Amino acid sequence: MAVGDLYRCALGYRNHSQLNVNVFYMKNVSAASAESANQIAQLVCETMAPIYQAIKPGGSGSNTYTCEVNKVARLESEIGSWTAAGPIGLLLGDTLPSVNAVTMSLNTGFAGPARRGRVFLGGVPVAWQANSLLNTGGFAGYNAWQNAVRDAFMGEDASTGLQLGVFSRTKYSLISNPFDDYWKPVTQMIVRSEIGTMKSRKVGVGA
Repeated sequence: MAVGDLYRCALGYRNHSQLNVNVFYMKNVSAASAESANQIAQLVCETMAPIYQAIKPGGSGSNTYTCEVNKVARLESEIGSWTAAGPIGLLLGDTLPSVNAVTMSLNTGFAGPARRGRVFLGGVPVAWQANSLLNTGGFAGYNAWQNAVRDAFMGEDASTGLQLGVFSRTKYSLISNPFDDYWKPVTQMIVRSEIGTMKSRKVGVGA
């Protein structure tokens, strides 16, 4: 039974032919039918593809999303993958360079860097920013993204049955730590107004 298992889900897409990957740690809280890493990858990828596509101008990047999944377990590893397509051309206009991104902060209600995470949303529409800050339209668009992710993946009653959380590799390396110490559920997402960069999410940098 996969309920209770934790999965590392690396979801990637291309913007201006450059790969943008974000890693999400999902706990299976009630998706009883998702019993393998491949099924988790399918559930995450097919749910996130239209959510991501709604914040990207259709002509600036691919509408194909790939999710690579690894089960987080000390004794038995399991991997899976899935590819899904989002709708094409929901937005018009150009995007900022692929290295630019809107940052979404993930909070768990606990103190310390091990209890916080970030998501880097590349493919920022030019029309959604002014002077390197999100404008009113930008905030509305990214808040809609946030709300869709919250409905699908936050809380024990998330519609997908998967719960988004923050994972600490440092705490996981301590064998004596219980499951709920190295993973905490996300309780709040915050859209940062400043347009930043996502060097750490480019190929060859980071984990």
